[in-house]
Amino acid sequence: MWVAANILDPHGLGNPYHPWSRLCLVVALAAVGAAFGIFLNGVGTATEQRHARRQLQTRPRTMP
Repeated sequence: MWVAANILDPHGLGNPYHPWSRLCLVVALAAVGAAFGIFLNGVGTATEQRHARRQLQTRPRTMP
């Protein structure tokens, strides 16, 4: 309801761009959060792949 009041009354605080600044802040913070999540997912995947490669390389070879 607070967001709707800001959008419907843009001159509430004297700055006509005030409601857009809050909305842009929320969108920017969501984008930063999403980027951080994607970064952590990539780090986790890279670590998982490294551990999988190490396990494959440490197997002893047997000659028939």
